[in-house]
Order: sequence, then C-alpha cells, then structure tokens
Amino acid sequence: MPVLFRASFGYLLRHPWQLGLALVGIVAGVAVMVAVDLANESSRKAFTMSIDAINGKATHQVVAGPSGVDESLYARLRTDAGMRNIAPVVSGFIEVEASTLQILGVDMFAEREFRTYALEGAGESGFLDRRDGDDTGPDVDLVRRLLTEPGALVLSRRSAGRLGLAVGDRVSITAGGKLQDAVIVGLFGAAD
Repeated sequence: MPVLFRASFGYLLRHPWQLGLALVGIVAGVAVMVAVDLANESSRKAFTMSIDAINGKATHQVVAGPSGVDESLYARLRTDAGMRNIAPVVSGFIEVEASTLQILGVDMFAEREFRTYALEGAGESGFLDRRDGDDTGPDVDLVRRLLTEPGALVLSRRSAGRLGLAVGDRVSITAGGKLQDAVIVGLFGAAD
C-alpha cells in the first residue's frame, strides 16, 4: 500500500464522524442536484405538453401586424403554394356578460388534421365523424349550426359554467368594439 493511501485511510479511520459527515455531504449534494434536474425536466416537459395541447401539431405561425393578415393569404397558401396541411386559427378577445374571453376562429375541416376537440354530443373526431352516410345526430346538427347560424359559438364548459350559460342560450357579445348577438350551440372540454 502506498504511503499516501495509508496515511489518508488511517486518518479517516481515526475520525469516523468526519468520514461519515463527508459522505453524508456528498450524498446530499448529489441528491440535491438530481432533484433540481428532475424538477427542471418536469417543468420543461409540462410546459412543452401545454404548448402542444394548445398548438397541436403546428409547425409555423403567421402573426399579423396592426392591419391584420389579408384573408386571401390562406387560400393562396393552400392552392398556389400547395400547402394542403395547414389550418388557420384566428384569435382575439370578446366581452360576454362583463367577462373578457379569448375567442378562436378555426377552419373545422382543416383543423381535424391538427387538433381534436371533445365537443358535447360529437363523434370521435370532435366535430364530424360520419362515414356511414348518416347525416343526422348531434354532431351533424352542431356543424350545420356553426356553418349556417350567424353568431354561433362553441364555448368551453368552464366558461359556460362560470357565466351560467348553457347550449341554446342567446348572449350579447362585444367584439372589436361592436355589440353583436350570439347563440351558444355547443360546449367543449371535460366536465368539471
């Protein structure tokens, strides 16, 4: 045994409490580093999952300036540029019964490839999942109302519950500084 090793080992054996405290300090330091790393990774994963839940499979984003985006851009991107797998989301804010809500306008036919929504009474896809030729039922009625009824809204269950609204209720909303009539045609999201 080398002299340095024997001297160090002998010192540690003569002072067992110091050896124990040194080992406890090393173990505690490693445990703290592992805990911090786990907490960071967990929060990063939770943030990524929440962004994915909101964005779906989105890979690009077009952000409007003060004057907005030309409405023909979507059509040009789908037809001229050949970008078939795109789904526009137009967002803004409305006031409903003294509460401000974020509103999302989606192309529900293009949206199917990117996100799913759990709508009350809808099929598996969330909006329309009829392949057997049946054109009746709550999901088809919901789509018809969204496409044909002016002011048709689908509201989250949480917001509907907070505002005391249900499917079929008519409300006045303020959007872009203009007062407009709307009707709740459906609810989405998990029941609280």
